[in-house]
Amino acid sequence: MRIRLYALVLCCAMIGISACNKDVQPAVPENGNISKVNFYSSSDVLALYNMGGIGVFIDSPVTKRSGFTPFFNLSTKPQRMEYPTVYSSTPAIMYTSFRAGAHQFRFNYMVPDTTITMEGILPHSMLTDTSFSLERDEETLLWLADKPLTAEGLEPAFQLLALTLKGRAKIDTGTVAFYILHQGADAGPLRCARVLPDGKLSEAQVPQKLTYGQTTDMILFNIKDASNGLLGLRFYDATTGAELVNTAIPATGGHGYVLSVQGFRNDHQFKIPVSLNEDKTVNYSTKTVTANLRSGLRQLW
Repeated sequence: MRIRLYALVLCCAMIGISACNKDVQPAVPENGNISKVNFYSSSDVLALYNMGGIGVFIDSPVTKRSGFTPFFNLSTKPQRMEYPTVYSSTPAIMYTSFRAGAHQFRFNYMVPDTTITMEGILPHSMLTDTSFSLERDEETLLWLADKPLTAEGLEPAFQLLALTLKGRAKIDTGTVAFYILHQGADAGPLRCARVLPDGKLSEAQVPQKLTYGQTTDMILFNIKDASNGLLGLRFYDATTGAELVNTAIPATGGHGYVLSVQGFRNDHQFKIPVSLNEDKTVNYSTKTVTANLRSGLRQLW
C-alpha cells in the first residue's frame, strides 16, 4: 500500500514538473480590451476638509486584477489625493485597469459613520457625475478640480478633467514632452510663452488662448532648447497681458510631464463641512482659500 502511495506521489510530481516546462500563456483580462486610469484631486477647496473622504463610484467594475474602488481620505495628514497610491520613490504615475469603452464616474463626498472615526464611509453629497469613453491601450489621467465660481460663500463645485496620453513612441533621449492643462478656476483664458536659451520669449508651439478645462496636445522640445536644464514657461492673462505664473519644466531627455496651471487667482470663501453630529447631520463653516495661482508638475514617464 505504501509503495503504491509513493508511486502516486512520484507520478503527480512528474506531471507537475512536465507542466512547469510548458509555455503557459496567462489569461488576458477583458481579452486585452483594457484602458489604464489614474485618479487625482487637485482641488484647493478639498485641501481645507478635515473629515471624511471622496468615494469614486463607477458604472462597471474594474478588471479582476484589481477589486478596489478609488477613495481619497481627507481626514489624514497629509490627505490621500491619488489612486492608485504611490508607495515608492518612483516619480512616474501609476494606473489601475478598466475595461475600455464608455463609463460613468460619480464622485461622492463620504462622511464618517460615527463621530469618532473621521474616515468617510457614508455617501453624503454628489460632487460630480461625468461620462466619457476610455480608449483601449491608452493611459488616462482624471483630475477632480475646483470648478469656476458662480457666487461666493456657497458649497464648492467641482469638475472632472481628463487627459488621454498619446504619442509616447515619439520620445527619445534628446526630446522632452509635456502637456499643459488649465485648472485655474478663476484665472480666465491663458496665453503662454516659452523662454529661449538667450532669454527672449517665443510663442511658438505653446497655446495662446487656453481656457479652463482645456489641455494641449503633446508638445515636444529638443533638450538643446533648454537653459540650465530647464524649459522656462510664462503664463499671462490672455485679455490683459498680466503675467500670472512663471515656471519651468525639467529638460530631461526621454521624459514626459503634465504641467497644470491651478489654484485661485483671488481669495474666495466656501462653505465646507467641519464636523458631524450624532444623527449623521453635517455642520458647515465658511472658510477662505487664499490666492495661490501656480503651476503643478507631474511626471508621466
